[in-house]
Amino acid sequence: MGDPGNIFYYVTELDIVRVTGEKAATLLHGQFSNSIKDLKPSFGNYNLFLTNKGKVQADLHVLNRGGFFDIVVENIFLTKIKEHLNKLAPLSRVTVTSVPTLKVLHVFGKPPSSWPVLELWQAADMAYGGSPYILFHSDRLGELGYDVIVESEGLSSCMDFLNQNGAQLLTENEVNGRRIKNGMPKVGVDVTESNLPQEGLLDGALHFSKGCYLGQEVIARLHFRGHVNKILGHFVLENAMATLPREIFDGSGAAVGVVTSAVSDVANQKAYVLAYVPAKSFEAGEPFYLGGQKLAAIQKT
Repeated sequence: MGDPGNIFYYVTELDIVRVTGEKAATLLHGQFSNSIKDLKPSFGNYNLFLTNKGKVQADLHVLNRGGFFDIVVENIFLTKIKEHLNKLAPLSRVTVTSVPTLKVLHVFGKPPSSWPVLELWQAADMAYGGSPYILFHSDRLGELGYDVIVESEGLSSCMDFLNQNGAQLLTENEVNGRRIKNGMPKVGVDVTESNLPQEGLLDGALHFSKGCYLGQEVIARLHFRGHVNKILGHFVLENAMATLPREIFDGSGAAVGVVTSAVSDVANQKAYVLAYVPAKSFEAGEPFYLGGQKLAAIQKT
């Protein structure tokens, strides 16, 4: 008997922005935080859209579709990304358009050994599963996961396929709970325009040798010669309260941080918390308290 696996999925609030033209790669490379010029056809990577001062405006994935690029972005950031690129499009001789006919599912977890698309699931990056699906690596919840891009008219059949092969559809609350439990920051919630990427543990979206891009000077200076004053910590509270307060205190009783995301694990009587705290204190292992209870830091593995 094969491994039964454990697969989950949900319908995302992601949109697609398509950028076409000979200089599309050059334009995107200079605007986002990861290396776009190095992307081979059928591959994608995770990026941030930063301000001139290096603060986080949005996050997104850029996919090289072979002849054009697709940007997969949360719909709350869609207008911001399009407006920014459209200002630059005439000089760069590219065209920027939305593709509202495409929808995105996120599928994650441990696949069963006999799962029909196991080879694609194990792919390191974007792969084509045959028309009309596109599958690419995107660990949005801190677990092995993939985005599945599908035409709107094929969304129902794609969901039927997943259901028939043992995948479980999750609610928005369930999705958010897994994200927080896994310590995965969400841009727009845990990381906003008041934060630098390194404060929000988004270093994986940064490239330090690609050359100039929007906000690059601040990011590089911080990486090579500086340090952050606060950092997004991931904590567990062993005795969950019905209502979690938002302020974090240090051992002296001084308010030193704020909770950005929290979820209660009722079955195990625990709560998981993402909160900004002083970086030096966090790195030194100093204690923090929430509602009078000590928080235990969860180390990334």
